[in-house]
This record gives sequence, C-alpha cells and structure tokens, in this order.
Amino acid sequence: MLLFTFANVSFAQQLTVNDATDEYEKKQYPAVVVLMEPNVDKVKAAWESYLRDKYKVKLKKKGWFSNNDVLQAEKVNFDAISAKKMDFYTKVVKENDLTKMSVFASLGYDINVGQAQNPREYYNMKNIVQNFLNDFLRDYYQEEVKTAENLVASLEKDQADYKNKMEDNEKKIADLRKENEDLVTKVNQAQNDWATATQEVTNNRQKLEVMLRQLAVNSTNNPIINNDNKQ
Repeated sequence: MLLFTFANVSFAQQLTVNDATDEYEKKQYPAVVVLMEPNVDKVKAAWESYLRDKYKVKLKKKGWFSNNDVLQAEKVNFDAISAKKMDFYTKVVKENDLTKMSVFASLGYDINVGQAQNPREYYNMKNIVQNFLNDFLRDYYQEEVKTAENLVASLEKDQADYKNKMEDNEKKIADLRKENEDLVTKVNQAQNDWATATQEVTNNRQKLEVMLRQLAVNSTNNPIINNDNKQ
C-alpha cells in the first residue's frame, strides 16, 4: 500500500505531491498539486467517484461552455475538511507526459484554503488527496501489472504456438525432403526403365523387320502348288 507524508513526495519521477498554487478565473489559489502517470480521463473519473462515494461530494463542470479542465462543488458541505460551507475545486490537465491534478478550495470571498490562512483545513484537504492517491494508484498499478502479465502470458503462448508450428513445418519439410529423395530414386529408376523399354522397342522393330524379310523370302522360294491341276 502506498503511504504519503506531508513532505513533497517523489516516486521514480512518476508521482509528485507538492504544496503549490494554481490559477482559476484569473485568481491564484493555494493548491495541492499532484503529477502522476494515469491519463486525465482516468484521474477525473476516479476522483469524482472517490469523492461521491466516500464524502457524498459531487463535482461538476461550472456550465456547458465552461473550462472542462475544472470540476467544482459550490457551497458544499465537506465536513472532512471544514464545518463551514465551501467552494471546492479540482483542475485536471495534461502536462508533458503526465497528468497534473490541482485541488483547492475557498471558504468565502478571498478566504482561500491554504497553509498560511487555514492550515487545518488545508492539511485536511491534502490528507483526502493523499488517501485518494493511496487507493487509486494502488489499483491503477495493480491493473497495469495484471495487464502486463496478461500480455506476457499471451506472448508466451504465441511463442509456444509459433515454435510448435515451426516444429510441425520442419517435420513436414523433413517428410517432404524424404519423399523427394524417394521420388528422385523413382525418377532415376523410371528413366532407366524408359531407356530399357525404348531399346526394347527398337530391338523388337528390328526383329520384326528381319522376320518380315525372312517370311517374304520363304514365300518366294516355296510357291503354292495347285492340287487341282492334272499331270
């Protein structure tokens, strides 16, 4: 479980929690400013859900044409921070490759929640942010680990499948190579047989020609005698 203190926190350059300021409607507010890896949409959705489920605080955009980067709850009872009604704000924007989340609040006109003016309320607010990060980032990175593990398992299965296919193909290639070797032997034998058969044809034609000549000679030397002729 991730644990935070009130000091600035850094985690491998993927997470920082600072006491800083941020601007809203041309005014500077003391703010808890977080830089983290999850994207803007995931941070917004998780933060809204966290505040709604745990503190019954509902964040919303100021209006249809307002800055979508800023979510707010005006004149809200947020007892975990203060017994007084407040305007509570969260700005979530992309900054370089990270997401910047600024949380700030006001108890009234020019009564901003900050370390100097309202230290108790400010640290209550910061504790809420840190508790949110404990839950959200733990779940986020556990899901990232699970996703990465699933990818590794899938890739390992792919590798095993590819190796099996390669082995099957190599066996088929070996079988085909053996079959081709057998076919080469058969082709050579067929060529030899063809040569023998061709020679046999030639020999038999020659024998036929010789035999026909001999038969013709025999027919000439032995004329047919007609038995009906009387001497």
